[in-house]
Order: sequence, then structure tokens, then C-alpha cells
Amino acid sequence: MVTIDWVVDQAKQISTLEDDKQQLMAATELVAAAVKQTDWILEEHHHVCESQGWTLHPLFVKPDHTFGIFVTGWLPGRGAPAHTHAGWTVIGGLVGVETNTLWTRTDDESVEGEATLEVHSVKALGPGEVLVMPGEGDIHSVINETGAVTLSLHAYQFHPNYCDRFCYDPDAGTVHPFITTPIDEK
Repeated sequence: MVTIDWVVDQAKQISTLEDDKQQLMAATELVAAAVKQTDWILEEHHHVCESQGWTLHPLFVKPDHTFGIFVTGWLPGRGAPAHTHAGWTVIGGLVGVETNTLWTRTDDESVEGEATLEVHSVKALGPGEVLVMPGEGDIHSVINETGAVTLSLHAYQFHPNYCDRFCYDPDAGTVHPFITTPIDEK
């Protein structure tokens, strides 16, 4: 049976693994198991920052920020622009459907502040489904196209606010550092 305590205990064990591939495999197994049921989700996970459009609710963050697991809430019609993570990411659908667009960077990265992206694929991530982004160069954007708050479970190799991430505007052809609204740590 999945409980928040179980998720946190599993996350703590994963955070002790030193091999990145083992950690990714274990995080994928944890997310896949946790999203099979939703009765462990708290009411507070449905509260989302209006100005940002999403909120990361930390369940566990390793003190050195090299691993974290969060419930992420997305407001209707809102999302996150195309962006990177500094390492692997595992996302599991909990409540509602979020649309993840996976992008490929096609320029040679020779001009600072400029980037060309092409859509690689689009994945509607619903309850019980898992999306694994295995590497540092992965770029995705997220949108909640539903009329209600959606929730997903995110495991990150590196805490999103403590690593170098980049945000892209595919229409303008630009790239810049990506910093999200600070969150309370657990």
C-alpha cells in the first residue's frame, strides 16, 4: 500500500545510491508504484501558485540537493515552458492529464542566448503513466489542457532550484537560465 511515509522512505533509500543508472532505475520503479493509487495524496497538493501556474510540493529532498521527489500541481490552462533539467527526471501521472512536449535542440549552440528547437514528440501523461527523461540534454514543456488542477509525481536527479537549467522560447529562438519560484523544503 502506498503512503507518503512509504514514498519518503523509498526516496531516502534511493538517495543513498551512488550510481546514476541505479538511482534512475530505482526512481522509475518508485514513481511507477506510487502512481498506481492516489489515496495518499494530500489536499495541500492541490494548492497551486497562481502567479507561476504550478507548484512543487517536496516530499523528500536530499540535503545536498542531488535528489528530490515532489508532487507537482498544475493549474488549468497553465504549464511550464520548454526547459532542461541538469540530470535525469521521472514523471508519473497522478490526477488528470498533463501534456509533455519533448523537444530536440537543432542548432550548434554556438551563439549564446539563441537556440533552435523542433518538436520530437508529444505525450499526454495520465494517471498511472510514467515518463522517463534519462539525460542532461532532455528538453520538455508541460501544459495542463484540462479544466481542473492536475497532479504528477516528479523524481529529479538534481533539485530543480539548485542546478543549472535553461528555458527556451521556440518561437523567438532564445534560451536563458530557468529559475522557478522558491519552494519550502522538507
